Amino acid sequence: MEKKQIDPQQLARIREIYSKMPKGNDLFAFKLNWQMLIDYRVIDSVCKPWIAKKMVDYLGAEEQTIIDLVLRLLKAQSSDSVMREKMEAILDDESADFVEKLWRLMVFEQMKIEAGLYE
Repeated sequence: MEKKQIDPQQLARIREIYSKMPKGNDLFAFKLNWQMLIDYRVIDSVCKPWIAKKMVDYLGAEEQTIIDLVLRLLKAQSSDSVMREKMEAILDDESADFVEKLWRLMVFEQMKIEAGLYE
């Protein structure tokens, strides 16, 4: 399979967006536009494969039940604290890291949409 070439200008814009991403507690204060994320299918097309990969990383297997749980929580527009609480029983000490990375992914995708980098 041939890798898709990224336009250098688009790559520069993506790097600029990444540099502007909120850090620390500002990440969770960022106002997610849930409807935008749903309309652009970010939860299904971007988050779902990312979650599946992370479950393999954390648990050693792609646990469909857990993937479905996380997707349901996202589609229900759950807060980061609710997500962390639900994931603690599954990931223990890794739950905070998982939720932070998931939030960072969603914020980044939203910022790309807002910058016109989605088709």
